[in-house]
Amino acid sequence: MSDLTSAIQDALAQDALVEQAQESADGVRNQATARMQVIRERIKKGDSTGDRIRDFVIVRYGRPDEAIEAKYREFETLIGQHIGQFVLLVTRGEGLWIRRNPGPAQEGDWGIETEYELGVIESGELLLDLEHETYEIPTGRRRVTWKAGTEPHHAERNVGAFLYRDTILGNGRAHKLEHVQRHSQDPILAVEIVVGDDAVRAWWENQQSLLRFWELAELLDRPDPNSPAQIELRRLTVTARLVELLVGHRHPPEVDQEVRELLRQAVELSMRWDHPVVLLGQLSNAYGVG
Repeated sequence: MSDLTSAIQDALAQDALVEQAQESADGVRNQATARMQVIRERIKKGDSTGDRIRDFVIVRYGRPDEAIEAKYREFETLIGQHIGQFVLLVTRGEGLWIRRNPGPAQEGDWGIETEYELGVIESGELLLDLEHETYEIPTGRRRVTWKAGTEPHHAERNVGAFLYRDTILGNGRAHKLEHVQRHSQDPILAVEIVVGDDAVRAWWENQQSLLRFWELAELLDRPDPNSPAQIELRRLTVTARLVELLVGHRHPPEVDQEVRELLRQAVELSMRWDHPVVLLGQLSNAYGVG
């Protein structure tokens, strides 16, 4: 047997060993997958590792994964630090804006469709649904949803309810565009989750959409104190109280103190006065407020 023939046979033998090892590895992998499937079903039926987030990760992702668990724990800590504050969920996808008859659709017929969900965080624990392998942000089964071209509306659902997109792992992930041509280099984010009053307001301000934010916040009965409507309401309240205190009366010290505080608020609110008795400039000088 020549050296070349021997070398070929050796190489073929090694290939056979590799195939056998691969088959063995595939068999072991299949067995492990089947065992994990049994474990997933046990957890769904009420068995537990003693760790609710680990249980959820096993059920949703098929096996334990400390890196994924850490993402959920980090997010749960974040919402726990902002109970009583806004949470905003933004999801984006491609949509066919123009339908041609006959087709097919052209490149310019597609656009980005964005949906907004705004709610107020009620507790610091994510609502983990093992049966449907989804989770929700606890907003008291109350949220306001809006898409461009529609009117905002209430939904008796928590923020994220029935959301199958992986928002925890996808936050900040660029959206893969198959149809829409982008002229900007900025990425299209498939999912954004914004937590906390300051962060949510800053997000809308950055989008140059504060008017929409104010509208959605009003629908949640949690108006932004910096909205024009709320500033005007405070102006009217201060005006009414000042008129009540000042017109035709001499005041004890505690009333003078309240007047000074109201005038300080009035200055902050840049108020103007039309009532002939209550003149902001004169009152400010009289009470030493400027």
